[in-house]
Amino acid sequence: MIYLLASKGKPEIEGSDWENIFANCIGAEWKPSNVGLDDVILGNTAWGAKTVKAAKPSMQKKVRLISGRNSPTYSFGEQINIHKNPELIGKFVLDIWNERVSAVREKFKHV
Repeated sequence: MIYLLASKGKPEIEGSDWENIFANCIGAEWKPSNVGLDDVILGNTAWGAKTVKAAKPSMQKKVRLISGRNSPTYSFGEQINIHKNPELIGKFVLDIWNERVSAVREKFKHV
């Protein structure tokens, strides 16, 4: 970690660097996934290793999780007008997320 912080232009550890460090620290396998829910695997447990940008991350009471790649147009194959029915978009995005969680939970007891 010291090497990364000292050698980068911007002293931040995030993304794949953080995932790999976390996996090595706990003796797990780092397998970056597109879903981001099973990036680190140890036995029957999987983690999505996310980074938190805050002055004191260990003191954070709330963290905003951004879930990407949840396109209703791509997943459901139809154009959706977000201005007409935003609740429908929200439902579709949650449906996509919940399906991803279910798929990962089929492979791992603990996520």
